[in-house]
Amino acid sequence: MSDKLQKLNDEFEEMNSKKNDLERNIELCSQKLVRAEKLISGLGGEKDRWTMMAESLGKLYINITGDVLLSAGVVAYLGAFTVDFRNVSGCPFDVFYILLRFLAFDV
Repeated sequence: MSDKLQKLNDEFEEMNSKKNDLERNIELCSQKLVRAEKLISGLGGEKDRWTMMAESLGKLYINITGDVLLSAGVVAYLGAFTVDFRNVSGCPFDVFYILLRFLAFDV
């Protein structure tokens, strides 16, 4: 009788241990689920931003050959002149602005 009782107590302890492990696993899974929901909601707006950026880069990609050619021409032509001469010569200021905008991109 005591062997049977001991066996039942051992089985009870084993099942309690399994129950505690499962409860810890449930808690861990719920924490992971909460974190995943926060991550998904945080990244929801990124799709729109990436789509707009892709469209913008597509437009720039179409014009890149002309922009490089124009920039190279301006640098080749105006590179030989001093800054003072360039300012006095009456070159349109927006040419420099476009050139600086194009040449300022990180590669």
